[in-house]
Amino acid sequence: MTSEEILELIETLDTVGEKSIQEDFLYMLFESKLFQYCVKYAYEPLKTFNIKDTSRFMNLNTGSKEIGRKAFEVLDALAERKLTGNKALDRVESLLKTFNESSQKLFIRILNKKLIYGIGIKTINKVKPNFIKTVGFMRCAPFNPDWNWSEGVIAQEKMDGMFMNITAINDQTILTSRTGQLFDIHAFQMIDFDLLEKGYQYHGEMIIFQDGAPLDRKTSNGIANHILNGGTFKNSQRPEFYLWDKVPIEVITGDAKCPPYKVRVKELKNSITTPFNLVKTKVLYDLETIKRFCDSIISKGGEGLILKKFDALWKNGTSQDQIKMKPMKEADLRCVGLNRGTGKNEDTFGSMCCMSDDEKVKVNVSGFTDEERKEISDNFGKNWFGHIITINYEKVVDNKNSKYASLTLPTFIERRQDKETTNKLEEL
Repeated sequence: MTSEEILELIETLDTVGEKSIQEDFLYMLFESKLFQYCVKYAYEPLKTFNIKDTSRFMNLNTGSKEIGRKAFEVLDALAERKLTGNKALDRVESLLKTFNESSQKLFIRILNKKLIYGIGIKTINKVKPNFIKTVGFMRCAPFNPDWNWSEGVIAQEKMDGMFMNITAINDQTILTSRTGQLFDIHAFQMIDFDLLEKGYQYHGEMIIFQDGAPLDRKTSNGIANHILNGGTFKNSQRPEFYLWDKVPIEVITGDAKCPPYKVRVKELKNSITTPFNLVKTKVLYDLETIKRFCDSIISKGGEGLILKKFDALWKNGTSQDQIKMKPMKEADLRCVGLNRGTGKNEDTFGSMCCMSDDEKVKVNVSGFTDEERKEISDNFGKNWFGHIITINYEKVVDNKNSKYASLTLPTFIERRQDKETTNKLEEL
């Protein structure tokens, strides 16, 4: 395929929201070696090109060349910091002037790490398995009352911000979401990431402060999603990071043995300073004390606790060595439709129909503001259908009149642009 043919297909994909159609397009595109290179460079989460603003490359004079080997050599030089500053900008500009218009646009999409709107690493790897190396994420198991509490646990406040991977490697810092989506590091100019020791990946959550005070979960995560989509912070806004792990890069890549959590959390505590904070942490030795600590967190508006064993190792996946303790539960579900509204909601919708990816849970979610209802109704196909939302619920219930389980008191919390998979019934 030529650059023009690839660009035409991915511009069509930008407007497609249905997963099966997206995948059909991708199967076709992956027949092209050029497209495979474009995807590899645009989606690899730990490959960044360190160019803040590509607007200077718009409306350049065009040549006649297609994207070829030289283009990817320049991208490698940018990623490896062999080209920086004005030399990097000048080299990219001179390269682009040799390209035809389609090649220019395609190359700029790669530079921006936004090759195709709405398609993440999971979809890419579904079409071409293991094509992109994913960023690992360690999940919590459900609460387990049979733990040996007398051995002691590390109890930490469950935060309600947006999860962040902060990878401090060589002379650069890479910020990614739990699914590997890349944040533009230039949006965080107010943060001195050199305060973090190099050679580690730090795990935690970002909470946005405005005028010196932390914002509520929905507002904070809304701003975080805005930044994830290429936006910038207002002058009155500042992110802070609440961290709970410091994992050597060699462990993340599978090249070294992982130290136990009691070692990692101690090193983390001793090595960070504001705006990097250790989440509220205590070592406790009996369940009643743990419950009182959990109650104190909840009474101040918190969500609950994460409990971890001293010898817990980092792993990509669900760890039975760290569990959640919280009163109200949360579920990540996929939006599959809207139910007709009545009365004041007649022009928007009544509730949102959501389902788990294992197709065992189906629930109608409420709890939307009037503003949210209008936005969802106006942009349902583009921004909501097939996407994941987080809800609060009380408990799982069997529905005798349906093949699906349901959830009691399902209430909308937020849309999750940083997640690509839902919870399964067994997790709820």
